[in-house]
Amino acid sequence: MIAYARGHRVHELLQRAVSAQVAHDAQPLRVSSLAGFGMGPLDYYALVDPILESSIDGLVIGFNLGSLSAPWRALFTRSPLLALVAPHRLPEAVRLSLPAYGVRADELLLGVTIEQLGLRQEWNALTGRRVRASLARSALEDWIAGHDQGPERRLEALRRNHKRQRDRNGTRYSVQGALANHAEVMGGIEADNPTLALFHAALRRFRAAHLPVVVYTVPVNVEYLERIGVLDEEGLDRTLASLRWVTQDAGAVFVDGTRLFGDEEFRDAGGHFKSADRLVELLAPRVVTAVRDAARGDD
Repeated sequence: MIAYARGHRVHELLQRAVSAQVAHDAQPLRVSSLAGFGMGPLDYYALVDPILESSIDGLVIGFNLGSLSAPWRALFTRSPLLALVAPHRLPEAVRLSLPAYGVRADELLLGVTIEQLGLRQEWNALTGRRVRASLARSALEDWIAGHDQGPERRLEALRRNHKRQRDRNGTRYSVQGALANHAEVMGGIEADNPTLALFHAALRRFRAAHLPVVVYTVPVNVEYLERIGVLDEEGLDRTLASLRWVTQDAGAVFVDGTRLFGDEEFRDAGGHFKSADRLVELLAPRVVTAVRDAARGDD
């Protein structure tokens, strides 16, 4: 995971840019970060109610197009977060999260029940013990296989461990990873895609609560993708058109930052950029306008 220098993260740069634009307003705007590693549509859907309960003035969502890919969903699906879904939203949550992320109905119902009973800490502690026991058992099995069966089995155990580490880390920095993470996006995703449908539902909840939302697409190194033969301009544009429709239909503001940066502005093949300054310059006025319009009651 790439850590951006303190003071140069998107929310910190946005705070300075927004503060400069509202310097003469009676009510200043404070920018806080909700972002987490690998956050995607499922996370925002799960966090709708806690976000609305926080009484914020607006929400800015960075939409990573990679979150529409199967590898992303496999690696970053945090289904336990769905325990935060309010009980009255369960029918919708079951209907939408099953096709998009393969979340089981019994898993969802159990999580919400535990949350409503106030037993989250106890359940997390129990789950943590089970995970540690499972890891210890796996390590012991590998050790036994390696020491009881000679050098060939020891080599096999090392290979299994290496494969687990490789699968856990993903392949985002390789050409194969770029192909896997962008194949669906470059194929052209329609607005009725299950993952977009989940995101649409979250945005509609924010809209119903009169919370202004700005959605921006995280910049993509399209020059690199073209160089390795992954880029499909037409397919990418169809995906962006679908995301734009989903966003605007739910009353949110859409800002397309996909092609904002050139190849030299990225620091690695994983898509981390060197500076977010130009992105924030694009975002700040849209954020200020959205919050001001909401304060005036403008739709």
